[in-house]
Amino acid sequence: MSVWSNMLNTVGRGPAIAKLVGLYAAIVVVIALVVVYVALPLNAKVWHLTHGGFIQCGGFRVPVPSGWYPESIDGGCQIIRPTYTFRLQHQLQHSVKVFLNVTNAPSVDDKQWRQDVIARLQREGKNFRGTTELVVGGIPTVCFEWNAADNSSDSVIACNVDKRMVVNFFYDDQKCKSDFNEILRGIQIIPFGIATPSLPQR
Repeated sequence: MSVWSNMLNTVGRGPAIAKLVGLYAAIVVVIALVVVYVALPLNAKVWHLTHGGFIQCGGFRVPVPSGWYPESIDGGCQIIRPTYTFRLQHQLQHSVKVFLNVTNAPSVDDKQWRQDVIARLQREGKNFRGTTELVVGGIPTVCFEWNAADNSSDSVIACNVDKRMVVNFFYDDQKCKSDFNEILRGIQIIPFGIATPSLPQR
């Protein structure tokens, strides 16, 4: 009789347990959405209020557009812009990023190097979209643009600032390209003797 009673009690508690689990799941989702849609934008606003609109990366002064903020990273400087989407996992793993690496990059006049870059991208199955020549901080620059794969919306623009720096832009929203162009246009060389250690603080 006691076994039967226990079974009835367990069945009776089933809906209550399901409601409790559902409540906990809803709370977790709400907290995650608050982080994504409130905390991250607020983080960018607070950074701009306390640091202005620029970071220093090596000998370069780099603009940080509205809605973006720096993120500490080894081997260079990185600024990110959270992509606000209801696909939460996508949001957390695939922020729009610009990574700047001050290094002895190849010369933009090296035609063979350009051909080698394009050939390597094609061998790797990337959907190569073309090159663009421009001037960044008064320095000749060439940018290569490609999609990660033919069926992917993830895109990359890699800009080689002649013998001085490589700038990589990772994105999946064409609207963000205007911010990247703003960053490139605003990069300035810091006069020798004024530069201080890079400050990619948050």
